[in-house]
Amino acid sequence: MKRFILLLVVVVLFAGMASAELQYGIRTGLSIGNIAMDPEFDEWGPTGADDVMKLGFYGGVWVKHMLNEKMGILSGLNYIQKGDKYSVEDGSYDVKIIFYGNSLEVPVMFYYMATDKMALYAGPVLAYVLSGGYLESVTYDEDNISEYGGVELGDYINRFEFSLGAGVKYDISEKYFLELGYEYGLTDMVDMEEAFSEDVDSMKTSTFTFGFGYAL
Repeated sequence: MKRFILLLVVVVLFAGMASAELQYGIRTGLSIGNIAMDPEFDEWGPTGADDVMKLGFYGGVWVKHMLNEKMGILSGLNYIQKGDKYSVEDGSYDVKIIFYGNSLEVPVMFYYMATDKMALYAGPVLAYVLSGGYLESVTYDEDNISEYGGVELGDYINRFEFSLGAGVKYDISEKYFLELGYEYGLTDMVDMEEAFSEDVDSMKTSTFTFGFGYAL
């Protein structure tokens, strides 16, 4: 029911904005993913695992409706790659473990023009997770041989993710801008009881984004 209400709010918001004058465009950039786990991965995963964060991609379209000269609503539809990456190095082999989640997101951000060129924004983000799982590679140093494996978590994924996001945008010109954002998931990436039994209590995404956009 909560998910339905959130989706309804988004639909109503878009319907209201559709009747007003909108600014819109495209955006793309780099996502830097991390997953906040309880307990931490090195407590239940491979011994000596180092968190090196996961690099990914984001991109999509944005729409903005200014309520006055300073404040407005920023929304859109984005594709984003989230997750985390761990590295385990031993004298004879190297292991890379990647948790991944690929999502479609609809942010609903309160937008504030701090200066003529810089804006701040913050608000909720509703996402639908398209796919998720983990990948693993093992490289044996002596023989220079690599083995690969992985699991698509499928039904264990929580398809709807609710996050809080915030960011800053800087206008390079009337058409181009740079942006830096951050999102923290409030819902677990997977069904913890089904996927991990008693090993893990929570698994929430934490993602930085850095990129640029263009106003159409």
